[in-house]
Amino acid sequence: TLADNPMLPLTTVANPTSEVAAKAFDLLMSQIGGEIKPHEHQTVKVRPRLVARASTLGHSINVP
Repeated sequence: TLADNPMLPLTTVANPTSEVAAKAFDLLMSQIGGEIKPHEHQTVKVRPRLVARASTLGHSINVP
């Protein structure tokens, strides 16, 4: 992902993809098990992580 690439000195947001996938799986299993109705809207919140780099910190980085 862009957040994992230290060669790009841009500040970015890293989304917790494994947490999102786990929550999606749990919702799918709840639908299959009949605990929630198909197409029933759910609100799922995850906490992204800010990856501050030179574009925000003001440091100069030489990028090849």
